[in-house]
Amino acid sequence: MIPLATEKMSKMQEIGRQARAEIAAGNPDAAQALLEKAWQLIPLPRAQCHDSVSLARGALRLMAFSGKPSLALRWISELENLPVSDLDPGPDFLQGVTYYELCDLRRAYEHFQRSFTMSKGRCFVDEDPKYLAFYREHAAKGK
Repeated sequence: MIPLATEKMSKMQEIGRQARAEIAAGNPDAAQALLEKAWQLIPLPRAQCHDSVSLARGALRLMAFSGKPSLALRWISELENLPVSDLDPGPDFLQGVTYYELCDLRRAYEHFQRSFTMSKGRCFVDEDPKYLAFYREHAAKGK
């Protein structure tokens, strides 16, 4: 994996701060535009850059909780093309959040189930309890 140049990493971090500020101000579309700008800083092929997974995962988290989760679908798509560890429950959890917030409960449950199994429930700690309650309710029904 190739590390991102220090100058580009600094720019990416500043853009990340700006994107979080836009989310806090209720502007998810502006945050998404900033994240796209940061994404363009990563050289092609992005799968070979060490920081691509971190940016895509951070963007997915930010957009999943942005109030406009449809924007997170873009980052789910990017993660599918990157070398994400099969042992990392985070991306599945964030996909579960995205689909839950989009009311695609079948897909939300599938991702929550994988993330719960991988992490033995730890990925739900410090998150909104509604996600764990949803998972447990559906798991009890055998769905």
